[in-house]
Amino acid sequence: ATAQMQTATKALPPAQRAAVEAMVSRDVVRQDSLVRLNALAGAVMAPTAAGAAMRATLPKAAVEALGAILGLRLDAGKDNGKLPDAAGLKRALQQAGPGADREAMRPGPGAQAAQGQTARSGAATLKESLSQLVKALSGAIPQDGPDGTATTNEPQRALGSAAQKALAGSPSSLNQGAAPGASEAGRPPPPTRAALPAPQAVVPDPVDAEPADLARQIHDAAKDALARMRLTQAASLVTVDASRDGVDQPGVLHAEIPVALPNGTGVLALKVERDGSGAAGEEGNKPVWRLRFAIDPGELGPVHALVSLSGESVSARLWAEDRETAALMGEEASDLVRALQEKAFEVETVRVAAGRPDPAPRAAPDNAAGRYRDLLS
Repeated sequence: ATAQMQTATKALPPAQRAAVEAMVSRDVVRQDSLVRLNALAGAVMAPTAAGAAMRATLPKAAVEALGAILGLRLDAGKDNGKLPDAAGLKRALQQAGPGADREAMRPGPGAQAAQGQTARSGAATLKESLSQLVKALSGAIPQDGPDGTATTNEPQRALGSAAQKALAGSPSSLNQGAAPGASEAGRPPPPTRAALPAPQAVVPDPVDAEPADLARQIHDAAKDALARMRLTQAASLVTVDASRDGVDQPGVLHAEIPVALPNGTGVLALKVERDGSGAAGEEGNKPVWRLRFAIDPGELGPVHALVSLSGESVSARLWAEDRETAALMGEEASDLVRALQEKAFEVETVRVAAGRPDPAPRAAPDNAAGRYRDLLS
């Protein structure tokens, strides 16, 4: 995360700032959670007769991309019952987080280096797999007519309640437990530089029924997910030159990692930030690193966390929106303290509460991401 945050403190020049703002204005009205696409991908890739029938209707490249997208999920006990370790989290962040691709948003040597690094690794990132999926399906769906509507209007067949809610953007599916500011359509609120991570409800997979107009639904869900990923990357960029005032801009990294849960696919929303008041290596003035995350694992309800690290001292605050879940987490808090101490951390506090963290304070926008509210209003 430290390496990925280095470019976040470099302000964009005016031309690139304008390009990012134009991208934001397009993507903010389209963005949606990746869980919608994963529900469809789970149905298509299911080892069932229905899954095989759906795969037969799609281009081979699209099927391969869907398999790659499912394979990039962080395994949180779905397949082996074990929670991910530090190496697994790092790998997931490299594959699904902003990473080198965010640097590729900056024209110049940094972009070329980022693209070259991806090519040498040979491993497709989540954004690359989503782009491959959109490209593979672009020629397999009916083109829009002059009025912007599809030339075919075949009614959609029943998908089953979970996937149907996902495709429709139902508040009961995607917006359950979402942070304040989520849109009325049930889509999660767009990520901004100052915003807290928003939990996104699990959509079970696979679904057994075959949807009509399958290629278009997958194509649209992939474009929505790509739009949200670009907004997440933009939220980690600085578009004003704070160095003119002689003050370093605190680094911020936003990322959303798809997670394979026993009951379907969820999203681990992350925000890593460094307090700009301290400088590494200065005695008595150590920087404070803060990791925030939010996840909705299903029956337990949305869970939020704030972990603060200064040197070897660590503190944690946990929130569960379900009171019973909060009580269970409180009973296990001592285990978390022991686990941190075993890693040689000095634990200051571990607190558990029912509810959700206070929303981030509203501030004057300092980048394109900060203008989402105005664009939506």
